[in-house]
Amino acid sequence: MMPDTIKTKQALNSAEKASNAVGQAEDHPSERMREQAEHSLISAEMAVRQAEEAGGDSAALQRAAEQVEQGRAKVDDVSF
Repeated sequence: MMPDTIKTKQALNSAEKASNAVGQAEDHPSERMREQAEHSLISAEMAVRQAEEAGGDSAALQRAAEQVEQGRAKVDDVSF
């Protein structure tokens, strides 16, 4: 597997993990869950950026970036 393909898969997986963490924060609002979601979103943003720099699949990375952006908006709305 090519490094750019691996980086793209890592970014997609990271974006999915962040989305799940945001969902958990929405379902169980607490400072701890919000911090975990924030951490996952930061990791996903970095993974997307690294995959873009490695020349990964731009369409897949765009979807991952949009998923992270949606998660960011949701986690900002989490209140507890």
